[in-house]
Amino acid sequence: IFSATLSSVIVTNGGTLWLGAFFPSSVVGVYASVERLVKAVTSIFVPLGQAIYPINSRAFAEGISNGLRSAIRTGIFFGIIGVAAAIAFLASYSLFRNYFGYPPESHIYFLLFAFWIIVGVVNNILGAQILTAGGHSHVYAKCFHAAAIVFIFSAYFLIGAYAGKGAVYSLLIAEV
Repeated sequence: IFSATLSSVIVTNGGTLWLGAFFPSSVVGVYASVERLVKAVTSIFVPLGQAIYPINSRAFAEGISNGLRSAIRTGIFFGIIGVAAAIAFLASYSLFRNYFGYPPESHIYFLLFAFWIIVGVVNNILGAQILTAGGHSHVYAKCFHAAAIVFIFSAYFLIGAYAGKGAVYSLLIAEV
């Protein structure tokens, strides 16, 4: 569990660390502020996922078909909330641009991170709600390790070429 948690931290926080090492604070600041906003939005999924997990675990204990049926049903609910959160996050760009003076280049971060919200929800459904609830947590942990490795390689190439956009691209590639 420790190594999977460490891998998750690398993926979710690596963009800011990598940018901070190689780019001026103006680049890091814009990226990091949008990243913090998206993390606040995605934090709503932690208690939702924890509430849904026992339902799916119980269903998987009754059999794989029951578990998958439950995961699909709860996954649809979770997915609808994810899409709504992504749309709300994207719509919030105007607020942050007009009232807080976010620079125009932050718009691409809002777009990319809105997509990341949806990808993260799908990963939660597939990973926590199906693999872990179905008794395959070791596979889910290996997925985190692979994601960290993919993120590091992607970041090496993409952050240097695209700065903050490269950090989000790396995050998205690692999540997929």
